[in-house]
Amino acid sequence: SRPVPDYTTSTLSDEDTALYWQSSYTLESGLTLTGGLRYQNSERSINRSNNSNSVNSSDDWDDVLPKLGASSRLSETDTLYASVAKGFQSGGFNFYGGTPESAQYDSAESWNYELGWSSSWNDGRVHTRVAAFYSDFENYQVYRLNPMNPTEAYMVNAEEATSYGVELEAEAQASETITLSAAVGLVNAEFHSYTDNVLRGVLGPMAAGYEFGGNDINFVPEYTANLAAHIQLPWNLSMQWEVQGIGTYWLDEANTAEQDAYALVNGRISYKRDNWELFAYWRNLTDEGYSNNALDLRYTDYSNPAAPRDAGMILHIPGRPRTLGVGLTAS
Repeated sequence: SRPVPDYTTSTLSDEDTALYWQSSYTLESGLTLTGGLRYQNSERSINRSNNSNSVNSSDDWDDVLPKLGASSRLSETDTLYASVAKGFQSGGFNFYGGTPESAQYDSAESWNYELGWSSSWNDGRVHTRVAAFYSDFENYQVYRLNPMNPTEAYMVNAEEATSYGVELEAEAQASETITLSAAVGLVNAEFHSYTDNVLRGVLGPMAAGYEFGGNDINFVPEYTANLAAHIQLPWNLSMQWEVQGIGTYWLDEANTAEQDAYALVNGRISYKRDNWELFAYWRNLTDEGYSNNALDLRYTDYSNPAAPRDAGMILHIPGRPRTLGVGLTAS
């Protein structure tokens, strides 16, 4: 027998409308207050058909997004700041050929909090910043490859998720020609309540493997670090070297496949004159091997699809290898 082709044709339509206001006011004490308000309306529609079903649907999502911030000059060199803001991502429809019920995913909302302190030292030649942040998500949107058919992908909502951490940055003018910078960020991101209802509909309510509450959010590294040097050379030449450090992160929502920490070495040299620039760059100079995505194939045992296989069935997709290039820009 010959395979039966199954083509899916999808057309999506997006329309967004927003109104936004923001203003700041500085008190005599030096305290600056910032307030903002945004209204957004997002309309989405889909017309999709394949051999088994068709979907012709539309919906809209709207939200009012406040923002409040405050900053205080503690001295000529130190500033303390804080902010709280609401975030929004529109809902929408999936291209992939699932059931009409699984075609739609909901909008996501978040409350984001940040507290930070910035300072300058050594007559302004050194600048530092330290900040702590916390984000609380509702209906966090997750992009997933269909474990039953990895040629398809879909968006699904995780009911509750959080992310928190700290960031530290420093920049120093080491000399007239050399600027050094360093940064490190520590983050913890976790699904608190997450049921993949698309996968649940495929496997059945008595199966296992579609509950991810309590797991770490995949592709979020435990830390990121950056160390860079910008060197101004004679004859309008400049060079930049950078070392990026990326901490351990999970490749799947089930937290069964892990990418170990790694470092990337990047560089750039350029000749700039007037309004044009000629440059050469190199990324991942040491040709470090790492995975930046994965295909979850643990459910492809069609004799028993309700029982996901072990992590050996997760196919790692490699990140960008050593890359060299040249470019020309003009403005």
